[in-house]
Amino acid sequence: MTKKVSIIIPSRDRAIYLEHSLKTATDIKDPNIEILISDNASIDHTKDLAMNCADPRVRYVNTGKRVSMRQNFEFAVRQSKGDYLIMMGDDDGMIPGQFPVLRHILETETPETLSWDFRTYGWPIEKNGKSGGLRIAGQDCFGTPFQIDAATRLNQLEAGEIANN
Repeated sequence: MTKKVSIIIPSRDRAIYLEHSLKTATDIKDPNIEILISDNASIDHTKDLAMNCADPRVRYVNTGKRVSMRQNFEFAVRQSKGDYLIMMGDDDGMIPGQFPVLRHILETETPETLSWDFRTYGWPIEKNGKSGGLRIAGQDCFGTPFQIDAATRLNQLEAGEIANN
């Protein structure tokens, strides 16, 4: 039996980031996931963003009042329906094309928990003066660094189409 995976995205007043995180999660081609947005009483357009998402796997919940980050995380876990949980920051993203690898591990190995190394990407947000960038640990680099087109690379990253080139 295929296990349900809950991708939990706690957020508060960061729809500007959440929009991109949500896109990376909804681009996953797996019907057995739920994408749970736990809104910590935001006053920006977080609710509209979640409610206007056409993907039926997206669920929106609201804490009802401002709570601590930890309380929002715990609230979200209690609301989730998955057999496995992935907690993802509202300024983080999934690599959709890699989800089948995770699904295979979960179904064949049935681990109690699973962790992995991660890469750090900074979303390019003009309003906040952030230019964006991908940080990779030195030991993960091979060859001479080279410049890339950030917009093209972001589109590839969101689609899970990053190649080793």
